[in-house]
Amino acid sequence: MKKEKKSPEKPEKTYDIEEYRRKKRRKKLRNRLITGFAILLILSVVAVGIYFYQNYDLQDLVENATGASDGEQTGALGESFPVSLAGITPLSISRLDDNLVLLTNEEEMVYSGGKAGHHFTHRFTNPVVKEAGGRVLTYDRGGYGYRIDSNSGLHLNSRMENTILTATISDKRSYAIVTKESRYAGSVTVFNRSNEEILKWYSASEQISDVAISPDDRYLAVACVGFDGGMINSNIYIIDLKQQSEEPTAVLTFQNALPVALDYKDNGQIHLVTDIGVGIVSKDYSSQRMAAYSNELSRYCFTDDYTFVLTTDTNSVSCSILMTDGETETTTTLDGEALDVSDNGKNLFVLGKSVITVLDRELNTLGTIRVSNDVYSIEAVGDSVYLLSSSSLDVTDADPEQNEQSNSNSEGGENVAQ
Repeated sequence: MKKEKKSPEKPEKTYDIEEYRRKKRRKKLRNRLITGFAILLILSVVAVGIYFYQNYDLQDLVENATGASDGEQTGALGESFPVSLAGITPLSISRLDDNLVLLTNEEEMVYSGGKAGHHFTHRFTNPVVKEAGGRVLTYDRGGYGYRIDSNSGLHLNSRMENTILTATISDKRSYAIVTKESRYAGSVTVFNRSNEEILKWYSASEQISDVAISPDDRYLAVACVGFDGGMINSNIYIIDLKQQSEEPTAVLTFQNALPVALDYKDNGQIHLVTDIGVGIVSKDYSSQRMAAYSNELSRYCFTDDYTFVLTTDTNSVSCSILMTDGETETTTTLDGEALDVSDNGKNLFVLGKSVITVLDRELNTLGTIRVSNDVYSIEAVGDSVYLLSSSSLDVTDADPEQNEQSNSNSEGGENVAQ
């Protein structure tokens, strides 16, 4: 009988509970580290995205990365006068030193000496321009974006965290931007010429109407709509930018007046255009008065030294002009409705239907300039007057005598500036 061989018995498998727990803890720790790193990476990407969204125009960054630039854009605007605006919606023309700024619903062009200069697409829904110190501040009212340009090109393209209401820029190139606030009626953020924030002022309950910066960049003036016993008032708050204090240096009130526009003069005075008159504040903020008008406010124009206000009667039969330098007022009346007003530092130009009336500093009529009846806006720059209609931008001589002579020499003597 053969004996069967016994196979060696396999040792029973044993489990180290402690080692198992250690491996499980290490695996859990590793998973937590991976998860934490992934969350941190996502948050970092989101934070960077928010920063670039709030501070930069992403489309401009893409253009710069691909080699495109504002200077390379040709756009639809012409480079010689008359400029055809077919298929374009013109919004405004304004003066930048000796240059002209044309703003349309899509583009902006700076014309220097009658020739096209810096040109760009702004991409704003509701663009508004303010000019001073050789710079153009363009902002998107009701939006977030703003940019600063000159005839030489773009200087800044940025965004605010809240929607923009209005803005201003000074001759020394500091600027202030008014925005909405969730817990306040609004705020004003002031930046120096290096684009550094130097002050943020909040209005607790009064709507901010307009802002202005003094010629020496020392003070900020904020015009607000105030209410007192059911009466609307214009309140002006003076903020010392050098002290960088939110506490007003002075508060001035014009009763029963709705604020419209605010301006600092070269002599330090403040002029506030309201619905009932021009509020005038002295340089040291110690005195104030109102240069009143009785008719309905129609147009206004600020210069370094003067404020011009045009008012019309209820039937628009006549237009009254008020000129003030803060010390004295001069008035006159023109027949018909005034469509626009401009000043070249020497004479005042008032646009009526198919005619521009030219007046001197005493508001005496020097002559008239015939224009096309579809011109609705004008801007006087040096010896020229630019004419804006829905279809074109043209230019004519600012001297009525020279203009008349040019028209007389034209074929048939019937030509008028378009």
